Amino acid sequence: MRMKKVLAFLLAGAMALSVAACGQTNEESKKNESGASAQESKEEEAKSEESKNEEPKEVPTLTWLVPGDSQQDIASVMEKVNEIAVEEIGAKIDIQFIEGSSFAERMKMNMAAGLDYDLCFTGYCNSYANAIRNEALLDITDYIENDPELKAALPDYAWEAAEYQGRIYGAPNVQGFARENALVIDKEMADKYGLNVDEITCTEDMESFLAAVKEGNEDDYFIWRTDFGVTMFTSDNWVETTGYSMVARETDGKYTVMPRQEVLEWQEAVQTIHEWYKAGYIRNDVLSAGDDSAEWNAGKYIVGSISYKPGDEARFQTSWGKEVVIAHIQEPLMTTSEALATLISVGADTKYPDEAVAFIKLVNTNTEVYNLICYGIEGKHYNLNEEGKVVKVADSGYNPGANWEFGNTFNALLLEGESEETAEITKEMNLSAKESPTLGFSFNRTAVETEYANVNAVVQEYNYLNTGAVDPEEYMEEFNQKLKDAGQDKIIAEYQRQLDEFLGQ
Repeated sequence: MRMKKVLAFLLAGAMALSVAACGQTNEESKKNESGASAQESKEEEAKSEESKNEEPKEVPTLTWLVPGDSQQDIASVMEKVNEIAVEEIGAKIDIQFIEGSSFAERMKMNMAAGLDYDLCFTGYCNSYANAIRNEALLDITDYIENDPELKAALPDYAWEAAEYQGRIYGAPNVQGFARENALVIDKEMADKYGLNVDEITCTEDMESFLAAVKEGNEDDYFIWRTDFGVTMFTSDNWVETTGYSMVARETDGKYTVMPRQEVLEWQEAVQTIHEWYKAGYIRNDVLSAGDDSAEWNAGKYIVGSISYKPGDEARFQTSWGKEVVIAHIQEPLMTTSEALATLISVGADTKYPDEAVAFIKLVNTNTEVYNLICYGIEGKHYNLNEEGKVVKVADSGYNPGANWEFGNTFNALLLEGESEETAEITKEMNLSAKESPTLGFSFNRTAVETEYANVNAVVQEYNYLNTGAVDPEEYMEEFNQKLKDAGQDKIIAEYQRQLDEFLGQ
């Protein structure tokens, strides 16, 4: 009994001590928590004060230089584009259009002066190979290899076409890579003068139609546009360099390089063009007219030469505001110059290489961004018809009309009248076109830079031979002599050496 009382006493004492201890712990805990809470509050206040004093993170603006006419309402378009770009890549984009006729020269000056630009158009009017040799473009090979999404944005054949000595310096704007010389013709005029395009197999077949139009006194129009010069008269395999063309002719399995003015077909072509000029088929002010893009885009020409792409019928109908027909005068041919006609490259001196490459991926994968740049804002610059196709708004202030400058054209909304099958037809054309034997060849002119510059200057001086405005027989001997004096033979020898090595002949 006594033992029970002792145990009860001890148990009661232990419980009392425990309660006292718990009470002390809770009280101290409250004090500690209060102190910690006060400390945390002070730290948060300090952080808040620091963040007030921090500079907001600057969003860089990437300058993108492209050929084309300035767009009056580009600001509203870029505002929409940049809402997405800032979120996706942490940068804004500033597209700057430079008149097409002066783009190549402006870019040459920019590169020589080391001026900053983050992105630029390279290709037919800003030679990709030359820009690489001038160390003006960023090597983006590692970016592509390390980013599966970027690599998958373009088909393998596009990346392969862009390789220069095993490295890549630009993303080709995927479109029809096969060249097919063709003629685009005002359908109303074709119908009026009985032209059957299925009977046109070569450029010379157009002569009776041109004569009929001239006889009809269509004074509001220019009849024939010599945009491609005399190359439309021959199906020779042209090996191109900027400003100067040579043809590699095949004889007994060997390709021999020669300057184009020594090719009989070229000589006959410039003479034909001159006869057409005298007959009044070519505008009489062709030498002084300069850049006639405005008249061309407004449909002021009845006939013009083009490198045909599937869907051109709808594109020209939209641009010209009237129906057109196409005369196909050459089978599709896959050439280096066509595959590398339009690319987006990153400037070698950009301060934002990561963002610039990220934008190339964005514009090739985000269809909203791409179509904004191509067509502008829906409801303002264009509307969608019941088929979901683009109907442009006249005089909207934004109509670059150059989807091929901005990215993968297979991502573009279709224009009114454009076939749903356009993209598939184009892809098939790329895969099935005959390959030029010089596909992938790019002439390295380092060993003949001086001669090349001198020859190119002579070619530019005598460029009027392509217009038809002068009698070529009066100038051809003089032209040929000046080319030889400028070092043409040395260029041909170097060209032949490189081509032999490329072809293994």
